[in-house]
Amino acid sequence: MPVDARCKLVYLSGAAKKGERSIPRAVFQRLWPDADAPSNTAELAKALGVAGNTLRGWYTRMPADRRDQVANRYGFTTDLRRSWDEDACQKFKERYERHWRAIL
Repeated sequence: MPVDARCKLVYLSGAAKKGERSIPRAVFQRLWPDADAPSNTAELAKALGVAGNTLRGWYTRMPADRRDQVANRYGFTTDLRRSWDEDACQKFKERYERHWRAIL
C-alpha cells in the first residue's frame, strides 16, 4: 500500500474545491474521452470496478493488476509510479501536476 494511500486516492478521485480545476480529472478525460471522469471517491471506485467497497479497504488488498489499472487510467510514468508508492501525498501531487500541466 502506498504512503498516504487515502489522501492520494481522494486526490485522484477528481474532488476539487469549487472553482478549482482537478488535474487528475483532466488527465482521466484526456486519456479516456469515452469514459465518465470521476469527481469523487465513490465515482472513482465505480470507474475502477470496485464500487461497493471503501477505496482504502480495496486498495489495501488490491492485486497488482488493479495497481496497474490506477497507473494506466491516470497516466503514471515510471517516476510517478515510484512517487505514488513512496512519497507523501503532497509531494506526489506536486510531481503529478508538474508532469501533466505541461501536457494539458
